[in-house]
Amino acid sequence: MWRWLSHYSKEIKMNNYIFEPVTKKQAISMCNDNRIKHINLTIKNCTKELKDGFSVKFVNKLLTNNNNTKISISLDRIFSEDEIEYVKKLLEEINLEKVQYVFYSDLAIHEILQERNYQNKLVYDAYTYLTNYMDVNAYLTFNENVVVSNQISVQEIENLLNNVNKPVIIHGFGKSVIFYSKRKLMKNYFKYRRFLKNPYKKSYYLQEEYRDGYYHIYENKFGTSIYEKDYYYLFSELEKFNNVDEVMIHSADLKAKEYNAIVEAYLTNDENKLKAFKYEVGKGIMSATSILLKDGKQNE
Repeated sequence: MWRWLSHYSKEIKMNNYIFEPVTKKQAISMCNDNRIKHINLTIKNCTKELKDGFSVKFVNKLLTNNNNTKISISLDRIFSEDEIEYVKKLLEEINLEKVQYVFYSDLAIHEILQERNYQNKLVYDAYTYLTNYMDVNAYLTFNENVVVSNQISVQEIENLLNNVNKPVIIHGFGKSVIFYSKRKLMKNYFKYRRFLKNPYKKSYYLQEEYRDGYYHIYENKFGTSIYEKDYYYLFSELEKFNNVDEVMIHSADLKAKEYNAIVEAYLTNDENKLKAFKYEVGKGIMSATSILLKDGKQNE
């Protein structure tokens, strides 16, 4: 059994990535690339991320014309009470029979799809949840799969994976959302300071008092998100993990051309390409946790 799991995890590096196209052109290109087995499309008006998402019309067209690539969809934000009917209608319009998975974080999505007998499509994905194996195993009882949090260390991920009841999905590359609020924080701040600026621009950054890094802050009509300053990644670590079904390679805060470089690094199994990326990449909290103190010092 353990020998099989070890072999399974090493095969991840060649075949079991989930990529997230940035543009329609890139999505079509990925579906025509025989090296790519699985893509995940963020749905328009259903994401808290910097990406605008894809229309239902485009998603259905891609699902109809695609024969080789598994296509999943993502609805990763929290929905309010008055949006439930909208979400129900949207999911009715998508050709779910051809969808591999529906990634979600709001349990309303679970209830809607369960009513329609699509439990086998459900993947629970909430960045700050599922930080221990008991969490994971509990959520696996009512989902087809889950995505393990990227807010824990590599050692914690490894320990967790050794104790789960079935292979799960993990985050392999991306930029974490370290803060999310449904409130319009930028809009309210600009109003308070009497700034005559558009709060929905994608060019705003925060800088902490005792740190040099800049943190991308982004607001849309669904809330406000703050991203960590660097891109995290796992590469050589994947070989020692057990019970990994697939690895998500995220595209948040990247242009299509930039994301292509990341995709090629994983497809060609070349970590040096990642290290040569134009933006800073590292292990972030996956390598060590730290607490910033008021005097500017850190506890490691």
